[in-house]
Amino acid sequence: MDSCIFQVKRKRSINESIGIIPDTSREVQIIYESTTKPMDFKDSKAIYVQIADYFYEEIINGKLHPGERIPSVRDLAMETEVNPNTVMRTYQYLQEQNIIFNKRGMGYYLAEEAPYLAIKIKKEEFIKNSLPDFFKNMKLLNISVKEIESLFSEYIKTKQKQEINKEQ
Repeated sequence: MDSCIFQVKRKRSINESIGIIPDTSREVQIIYESTTKPMDFKDSKAIYVQIADYFYEEIINGKLHPGERIPSVRDLAMETEVNPNTVMRTYQYLQEQNIIFNKRGMGYYLAEEAPYLAIKIKKEEFIKNSLPDFFKNMKLLNISVKEIESLFSEYIKTKQKQEINKEQ
């Protein structure tokens, strides 16, 4: 599992900017087990939903574990360069889905049933939103289920080889 550090630095005051009272001792580091890459937000979906999708992916891939603390609203807002209200909306959305819960004064944590629920939610979303277009294109392009099965088998083999090469 790759480890990433969300590194948050306090904004410098005007006095510090001009050289008075330099303060470097207030740097905060939060260790967060994940592979964070800069988020590339798309216009087609609300940002808070895209952040939630990132959490779903991390949960499904086993990079986030039940009971694990997730970044604070402020820290994730700074890391993703979005408004803290957007992150708060994401966290409210994930709470409504029972993916995370809040321990008052301690932060947000991943729920025990999060892996099961994340798969269930994303599967339902895929079936509702993606499959109809996929089937439409299959019919339009005259692609058989057998062809899809063959392509899917090849895809799985390629991914397995990539995983083996990655481990070596």
